[in-house]
This record gives sequence, structure tokens and C-alpha cells, in this order.
Amino acid sequence: MQRPARLQGPRRGSSDALALAGILVLGLMVLLWIAGGFGIGTSEAVVAASPTMTNVAAAPPSEPVATRTPEAKPQPTATSRPTPTPTPSPSPTPSPTPTPTPSPSPSPSPSPSPPPPTPPAYGVLILEPAPGAVVNVPGVRVSGLAPPGATLTFVHPLWFDDHTLAAPDGTWSFSVALSLGDNVTTFRLADDVSTAQTITVRYEP
Repeated sequence: MQRPARLQGPRRGSSDALALAGILVLGLMVLLWIAGGFGIGTSEAVVAASPTMTNVAAAPPSEPVATRTPEAKPQPTATSRPTPTPTPSPSPTPSPTPTPTPSPSPSPSPSPSPPPPTPPAYGVLILEPAPGAVVNVPGVRVSGLAPPGATLTFVHPLWFDDHTLAAPDGTWSFSVALSLGDNVTTFRLADDVSTAQTITVRYEP
């Protein structure tokens, strides 16, 4: 059997071109598929890493994206410091003024008593009452001095006289009754009229 002559040259060339085009198309599709798969994986990875981006991608385009507004933290209120109360300065205690001690007044020296009257060597002295004394009682006591042991006479006109003796210190006395008005009495040594002493006492009740 004879082999046919090779007239298939031109037919093979067109089939090779078709095969090459198919390979190119297939390779291009593979590249697109790989590129698409890589892009989808990358976007999913980015979306998984950021929760905010996930919400944005999932939300429909027509709705506004909800974003979190940071809450304003309250600022701490400044606490006013209490104003310190000034401590009052202690008032100085006044020192007590020493009370001056009064100097003792000198006690007046008692005046020396006058020496008692000396009895006369001779005669009569009347000491009480004073001449011209006025009394409101109907009787007085007349006293005086005379020589110690001498006899004294109280003279009663027109009546009996009264007598007494002078004491050792020369003192003597008589009780005399008084009438209303002036009363004149006389005293002497015994009967010696030259020694007579007179005194007037007025009685006014």
C-alpha cells in the first residue's frame, strides 16, 4: 500500500496556532484566578485584622458607618485647700504691780501725865469740881489736898460744921447737897479762918 503524500503541512500550522492560543487563554485564566484568589485572601486578612474595617465592609453603601465616639472623661475637680486659721499670738500676762508696804506710822508717845499736885505745907487746895461748874444733879463731891493728917472743916453758916482728916497722901473730900441755883461752899483747916477756900457750883436740873 502506498503512503499518501504529505500534504498536511498547512493544516498542522493552524492547529498549532490554535493550541498556542488556547494555552495562552488558559494561562491567562489561571493568572486571573490566582490574582483573584490572592486579592480575596488579602482583603479577608485585612478585614479579619481590623474589626472596624469589617463593620465598614459589611455595612451596605447606603447606610452611614457607625463610628465610636470616645467618651469624654470627667476632669477631676480641683479640691480647694482649706485656708489655715491663724493661731492668735498669746497676750503677754501683765506682771502684778507690787503693793507698796505702808511704812508703820510712828505711834505717838503718850504725853507724860502731869505730876500729881503736891499737898501744901499749910492751907487747903480744892481740885474738884471746877469753880462755876453747872450740874444737873442735886449733889456733888468736893475733893482737894491739905497737909497729911490735918483736920478739914466744911463750913455751914448758922449750923454745925462738918469735919474730916486729910489722908496720908494729903487728899480729902466732902459730899455736898445742892439747892436749885448757885451753891457757895467754904472749906478750911480746923478753925483757921485764914485758910478758908470758897467754891460756887450751880444746880440746874
